[in-house]
This record gives sequence, C-alpha cells and structure tokens, in this order.
Amino acid sequence: MRVPLAACFAVLIAGISPALADKGGDDDRRTIERARERGEVLPLARIIELLRVHGLTGDVLEVELENDDAGLVYEIYLLGPDGRRLEIKVDPATGRILDTGHD
Repeated sequence: MRVPLAACFAVLIAGISPALADKGGDDDRRTIERARERGEVLPLARIIELLRVHGLTGDVLEVELENDDAGLVYEIYLLGPDGRRLEIKVDPATGRILDTGHD
C-alpha cells in the first residue's frame, strides 16, 4: 500500500523531536530546537522538494535529524522506484545533498 506523501510528512514531523530525545539526549534535542528557532534548519517539506528536483524520488520511509561530529544532518531513507532502500544525507541548513547510497 502506498501512503500519500503529505501523510508521511505529518507523521515524520511529529516524530522527529521525540526520536531525537531518545537517540541523542537532551543536549542534542536542545541544539536542534535552537537551530530550528534561528531558522538554521529548513523545513522537511522543503528538503523533500529539493530531493525531487535532483531526481531522488520514492516513498519516504524514515527521516532522522541528527547532531553528529560534523553538525546537524538530515538522514532520509526512501524506497526507490527500483524497490531498493536509498539513504540520503542532507545539510539541513542549505538542502545540499551530502551523500547518497543504497543499503
């Protein structure tokens, strides 16, 4: 069953902050919240639009906004048209694609 992209956004956006609290702790969550408040993180909908412009299409499976050694990064997992799972790392401030790969 295919889930409409708008429904995926609603679920993903609602789940990003709690997921970060579990994975990275309160410090990471506060860092990300401050970055969003300052406008340093593009909305997820805009990031997905940019992926589509670059021909990266498919069903959104999972989105993580992580604070790693290099700073904040979106990790977006798509189920591609070929049926393979694609992992895309994106700079959340600019929307620049940092890395792609199948897993």
